[in-house]
Amino acid sequence: MKRKILALATALALALSLSVCVSAAGQQAGSWTKLSDGYTADTPGTQPTAVPLPDKDTYAITDWVDADHALCAKSLGDKETAFVVVGRDGSEVTLQFATPTAQIIAAQAGRIAYTNQANDTVYVGRFDGKAALTPVLEEKLGGTLRTRSVQAFNADASKLALVYVPNGTANARNAKLFDLTGGTAKTLSAPQAKADILEVSWLSNGALKVVVEAQGDQPVYTTWQYSEAAQPPAGSDLALAQQLNQLGLFRGAGTNADGSVNYDLDRQPNRAEGITMLVRALGAGDQEGTAKNHPYTDVPSWANGVVSYAQKKGLTKGVSATKFGADSPVTTAMYLTFMLRALGYQDGTDFFWNTPWDAAVKAGVLPAQTDWTTLTRGEMVRITTAALFAPVKGTSTPLWQQLVSQGRFTAEQFQAAFPADPYAALHTQSKYRTALAEKLQGVNNVTWMEETSACTTLERVQSGLPHGGYQDELVLVYKAGSQPGEGTVVTLPGVKTTAVRQEAPASIQCKGTTLTYTYRFDKAVQDVHQAGTYTFTVDLTTGNVSSTVPN
Repeated sequence: MKRKILALATALALALSLSVCVSAAGQQAGSWTKLSDGYTADTPGTQPTAVPLPDKDTYAITDWVDADHALCAKSLGDKETAFVVVGRDGSEVTLQFATPTAQIIAAQAGRIAYTNQANDTVYVGRFDGKAALTPVLEEKLGGTLRTRSVQAFNADASKLALVYVPNGTANARNAKLFDLTGGTAKTLSAPQAKADILEVSWLSNGALKVVVEAQGDQPVYTTWQYSEAAQPPAGSDLALAQQLNQLGLFRGAGTNADGSVNYDLDRQPNRAEGITMLVRALGAGDQEGTAKNHPYTDVPSWANGVVSYAQKKGLTKGVSATKFGADSPVTTAMYLTFMLRALGYQDGTDFFWNTPWDAAVKAGVLPAQTDWTTLTRGEMVRITTAALFAPVKGTSTPLWQQLVSQGRFTAEQFQAAFPADPYAALHTQSKYRTALAEKLQGVNNVTWMEETSACTTLERVQSGLPHGGYQDELVLVYKAGSQPGEGTVVTLPGVKTTAVRQEAPASIQCKGTTLTYTYRFDKAVQDVHQAGTYTFTVDLTTGNVSSTVPN
């Protein structure tokens, strides 16, 4: 990926006026995506009434076992209840599991799920027209069932989902997802901090819909989708976006045709999106949705709260007295500045807002393959993820732990979303990082940079040399496990145009483990070089260089 930094300081100054001017055992293997806020409960579907109930005051339809059998609660008087199955043909079967502490969860496709509150155990049986159900599942919950779940079985009753209150807790922040054909069970933590799971149901695409109530947050009711569909590769932009979304740190830009979240990862984010991510990373996500308290007329209503907060805290300024520049694009330098601030670094002291590269490498918030000029939402996801695991300035505490202490989410929720650090190499002290940071000094003069599995290649123009002029330099900085050795810096040969000045290559191209760069000269320079094309080919795994020169 080519990274040209041209007129960087001017472009940044115009674009942004900154303040100086899973899957662990028992956790979800799928992913949560937010469907909507401000949820209103669905109107329950009307139940068929074609079953001849002997006494409507005594029999109450609880659910439908199948198209021809209704599951009923039959009042026996003195507050006692029996569970019976009534057929359309008038038949009636009293189920033998009924006890004073039994509670029906749901019935679907011939299966009946119930719980015995005396031993906190969930049972699933298959109804074959007999009083005794054929056993399918027996699972001790370690907590009591929350009765507000709307539906427990999916369409073909191959999966059972239910909400329960674990022992020692007050809220139903867990759900159990059973695969009744594969015999597996997963615990799903609430997809949002401080959330109480209220309802579960199944969507037509086979995903599980969960409604949560976020205590003390706005909006109160939020609808999420949990899907076990094929997941994107670990560490990919989409996978990281889903993980951040699970923690409420990243939101989509709409919905795809299949109902999944469209994260719009290839689009360049705007200033409103960038400042929102900063505020969330600072643990102030509760500012979203608060009232407007800023002078700008171009801020969308959803961003009023975070822009007000950021302005009050001196995190950002508008592009004028009345304009925030909400729709202006965010560059990589701007966003790195945001994340460095979240980690406690001060622009003007620890780094300069228009050249944060060296500080970003040292802090561990600049992943490989991040474009230095045109930031996309996917790259914003990478930087945000790296920043979560980066230590806060002057401490060994990663940012995510600081957010836990601020109540943004729990440690369990974070570890469920991120079982491992996707950028562990960035967050360990290494010779590679040190060497790269040294070569990034004076980064305004870095005009090209490329990451490979073995090394980082960068082109750097050094000005202010003795006798005037400049010197163009191509270097390789090797990573751990490479053949030359971690932290080794290899300076590549070039072609001079004067006795003291080395020209910049006419073209640079990196493919796989091979780097090719060329110099083209229409005229010869006496005692310096001939006319023609000079081509250099580098094996990036070894640093060995071969070349062709004009005859």
